[in-house]
This record gives sequence, structure tokens and C-alpha cells, in this order.
Amino acid sequence: MRVIHFDYADPLPFARFFAYQLKIAYILSDILNSAGFCAFAITFKEMQASMTLDEKALMITKAETKDLEIIELAELYFDVRKQFRSMKHPSNNIFLNFKKVQNAFSVAISIWESELLDYFKNSGYDGLLEICKTDVFEFYYTNEGIAGEGRINKLELLSNKCPKNAINKSIWSMPTWFYLEEFFGEEAITNIDSINNKSPYFIKCLDLPNLNFLTIPELSAIKNQISDSIQDFKTKTDLWAEQCYTSNGGSEYFKKNIFTTLPSLQQAIDENPIMHHCKSLPVGEVLISLFLGEVTPIILWKFYLFCKQITELEFNQLVDDFDKGEKYTIPVMLFMNANAELKLANIINQETEVIQQTEVLGARKYISID
Repeated sequence: MRVIHFDYADPLPFARFFAYQLKIAYILSDILNSAGFCAFAITFKEMQASMTLDEKALMITKAETKDLEIIELAELYFDVRKQFRSMKHPSNNIFLNFKKVQNAFSVAISIWESELLDYFKNSGYDGLLEICKTDVFEFYYTNEGIAGEGRINKLELLSNKCPKNAINKSIWSMPTWFYLEEFFGEEAITNIDSINNKSPYFIKCLDLPNLNFLTIPELSAIKNQISDSIQDFKTKTDLWAEQCYTSNGGSEYFKKNIFTTLPSLQQAIDENPIMHHCKSLPVGEVLISLFLGEVTPIILWKFYLFCKQITELEFNQLVDDFDKGEKYTIPVMLFMNANAELKLANIINQETEVIQQTEVLGARKYISID
């Protein structure tokens, strides 16, 4: 089973929910490829420790943050530094002014970094770098240019051209707010007997407890403990994904092969001692249900267009290329409220539900980094 998690920065408290998605995908998958905001969140602690003040200032100027004071200080620092370096023999007053601005910015960014580190820790990203391994759990920064080591092109990612270890086999991990009327237009099929190769569908897979409070060793232990017992599920989801991308036969394969593995998957989760302990605690009560299904690529692209991960021009390019090529569907892993009816929502109503979910998973904090 190969999963793609592609998230983004947003002023709403989405980070904790994204961290939860990452942890579940890590436990269930053979290969987890993650890209976007999570790469920054996972690596920030180690990255900022080795950055120069100039590099930190540049990072601030490119960050989406509500802290206008730190942005203004970064811009002032660059302006004063530019003036200072343009002078061959700066006066003592100019030198002292530069040092004053430099020191003020250094103090401000230290406070900003400390608050951001606390935010990432409270959101559930702390320690994830420890389990990032090649062809097991990889992360990528996204860009618009040529992909390189640790970087990935967004359009290639969205059109099944990368990562190389998951082409034609990537199952997309999608949050609750993916299932919206603005993207789907009409309800997806939720009855196993009714699914077909022409309509989006989602079938409930399993219920899961809150794992955001677990330690990294505990997450790794769960993955290792259930790996053998869910191997049939993982192998068949690989084949299911391949059917979606290459033969338009995903729905039939799902009915005959994936659906029958779901009871044993839930059993493996329920009987795992750490999972069982989670469910026994108030903070670990079952909160989220996992659904599997298929959507058209255009539905996926509408979501990322709305989230401003691609432009209107890029969206149109993706659609145009899709119309000219072989048709395929996208296999999806959808996270929803547990025990709630899978019902198509709209953006306004869904926003309230998302905030309630993330409040249960942990404390809210408003910040946005891209």
C-alpha cells in the first residue's frame, strides 16, 4: 500500500488533523510519500537550528503568517543590511544602527521560532523526522520547477508522474473537507453493491482512535505489530490502485477483493494492545472513520485549486492534458467523523465541523506557513 499525503498551510487549525492523517497513513502503508506544509513542519526544528540570520529573514519574508511585526522586522533588517553593505566606509552611527536592527530582529525571530516549535509539537509533528526513511516515509518540499532531491513538482505529483516509487499505485490521503459539494457536485455512492466505474464512491473501512498523543516509538510499535496481520489488505490495495490508474477496473476489484479484507483490518486495529489502550482513555476515544474509494482526477484538482496549491491556469492545463490522454481514477483514503453519516457538505458548514474535530484532537492556534 502506497499513500500520498499532500497538504498546505492555512489559518484554520488544520495542522493537527494533517498530523493525524500522516500517522494513520504511516501505520497502514508500506510507503508513505508526504509533501507540502508537513515537510516544513517535520523539518523545522532541525532546519532552524543550522540557519543563518539572513536565511531566517528570507524564510520569514516568504512565510504566510499573521505576525505582521516579524515580517516588518525582517524587511527592515534586509533594507538596513543592504544600505550598510553598499557603503565602503560606514560611519559609526550607521554601524550602530545596523547592529541595533540586527539584534532586535534576532530576538524577535527567536521568540517566533520558539512559538512555532511549540505549535508544531502541540499539533503532533514533533519527532516524525525520526521515522522518515527512504521508501518507507518520505517527505518533499513542493515547487513549480524541476524536481530535485527532497523536492517535488506539484503538477507532476497531481498528474501521477511522481514519486517514482508510487506511480500508478498512489492512494491519496484526504481530509474531511475534501468531501464537499463544491468539488463533487453530487453525493458519492456509499453502498458496496452499487459502486461502478462511472461514479465516485466511498466505502467505510475502519474506525480509529486518536493517536496524536502517542510517542514516536509507540507509533512505530503499532506499525510493526500489525504489519503481518494486515499484509493481505496492503497487497490488495496496491493492486486496486493499479487497476484505478491503468484499466478503469478499480470498482470491480474493490468489490471482489478489498471489501472482503476490511473486517480483518478492523480486527487487527482493535486487538492491537496500544490501540486498545488508546480507546480506553478519554483522549483516545474513537474520533475518526476511514473510507476508501475512487474519484476522478478533476475532483482532486478542484480541491487543490480551492486550497490555492495550483492556479486556475495550472488547473486548466491538468484538465486539458487529462482530456487528451487515457482516462483513469484516483484511489482515495478519506478521513471522516466516526459514526457520522457520510453526507456531502458545503464549505460553510464543513468549516465548523473541521474546527470541532481539531479542537478534540488538540488545542487550536492560528498560524500559516507555506
